[in-house]
Amino acid sequence: MNNDNELESIGRYQIKERLGKGAMGEVYLAWDPYIKRNVAIKTSMLSSSEDREKFFIEAQSVGRLNHPNIIAIYDIGEQNNLSYITMEHVEGGTLEKYCTPKNLLSIDKAIQIILKLCDGLYYAQLQNVIHRDIKPSNILLTKLGMPKISDFGTAVIAQEFEKSKIKGTPSYMSPEQVKGKDITSETDIFSLGCVIYELLSGKVAFRGRNRSEILNNILNKQPAPIKKYRPELPDSIEQIIEKAISKDTITRYHSFLELSDDLSVVLRHLKGGSKTSSESQHIRFVRQMDFFKDFDRGQIQKLLSSSKIITVSTGNVIISDGDIDDSIYLVISGSAAVVDRHDNIIKSLNQGDFFGEMSFLFGTPLTGSLIAEVDSILVKISSVEVSKLLDSIQLIFYKNLSYAMGKRFNPGGFK
Repeated sequence: MNNDNELESIGRYQIKERLGKGAMGEVYLAWDPYIKRNVAIKTSMLSSSEDREKFFIEAQSVGRLNHPNIIAIYDIGEQNNLSYITMEHVEGGTLEKYCTPKNLLSIDKAIQIILKLCDGLYYAQLQNVIHRDIKPSNILLTKLGMPKISDFGTAVIAQEFEKSKIKGTPSYMSPEQVKGKDITSETDIFSLGCVIYELLSGKVAFRGRNRSEILNNILNKQPAPIKKYRPELPDSIEQIIEKAISKDTITRYHSFLELSDDLSVVLRHLKGGSKTSSESQHIRFVRQMDFFKDFDRGQIQKLLSSSKIITVSTGNVIISDGDIDDSIYLVISGSAAVVDRHDNIIKSLNQGDFFGEMSFLFGTPLTGSLIAEVDSILVKISSVEVSKLLDSIQLIFYKNLSYAMGKRFNPGGFK
């Protein structure tokens, strides 16, 4: 076991070849004799029992992610102090090959790839999982060009085990990572913004002669305008990238749904389509929310078509205290504060939370105002419009609303 070249198997997996070195340790191509498929295995030598326990906790958390644009984790295990993660093997290479000036993708093809990455990362965001190391080499491509985000587990685990060091690949790190501050999904948004810049221009957004210079540039400088390298890019792309890589999390995108919506507008414009908000995008994101888990795509489409998608800027009032409204407001991106008539914040609502259920059900005046804490997207669902839907849709809607209300008022009584 001391010599990697002598490693013939890990667990039930037969080692075929060493692929390289990853964030955790060695990476192998292996064969699963039970399922009859190739797998990738990433390993790490963890000396302490505490490290091994953290390894399994983190790997289990990430292993629950199930999305077509995220590399699937099949198995975790340990063999002679060698901890390992077995995952989906993808043969199409990485996004790096399209991040050079001589091998750039068309603008619309690049945006389509980024939209799929937004899908996967928004799903992870809803599960409260942060990647921490989004970069072209961690985005794998299938033979058909489908992007899949890799190293979710290893990025989290590697960072946990070496807290004393600044982790992440320098050119894609967010300012808060560089400063050692708490990490949120906005960190992954910043990193993806850097990937967008590179995929569309062939140039690394933040570069330097050494690590120190790169980190200083991330904190204090802006990359060259992307149209300097690719003049045919629409102005809106430059604006989107600027917002994605804003050094201040307050002015950065707060959700991959917001980023995806803006990119979808650009894509439709490039194809000569409408600039209106994409219903298909909203359907895809809404389906990932717990409230809509029992709905099929067609039912969600009918519900959303009878509802209203609201985009609200930071600080704007969505609905005011005392208003009579028959609608319930569901947050699908960003966050909003419920504020009393004395401007005291009662609570904050995040993705999947709702407001106005009593007015929706009984037509009573609202007891509190709803104000966007950050740029947010909400679904406004009217009870009158719901009553016009098929009985089967109404049944699921009211069942899920009852469950969500009960869970809110008695969280310990629902499993």
